[in-house]
Amino acid sequence: MLACKETAACSGTAKLTAWPRTAVRPRISGSEEGIVLPEAMLLDLGLVEYRRAHDLQLRLNLLRQAGRIPDAVLMLEHPPCITLGRVSRPENILV
Repeated sequence: MLACKETAACSGTAKLTAWPRTAVRPRISGSEEGIVLPEAMLLDLGLVEYRRAHDLQLRLNLLRQAGRIPDAVLMLEHPPCITLGRVSRPENILV
């Protein structure tokens, strides 16, 4: 199993929760052979600030393009925020 620190892309509380070495072969109705799903790693990151998560995605993308890691699924949550448009004013915030 590839440890998160070995990718040099993860830090903090990131943990690798699943990355099977062998492909899963689910059965398809009426098929004796099934299908092969590609390998992927699942990263459970918890609460991550937006910019930090974006930086991680950029680093993972470079590693993926170089063939150093498999496809990745990131599970994370961002802290609450309010998004304002270009013409918004302070009186538009009603909380």
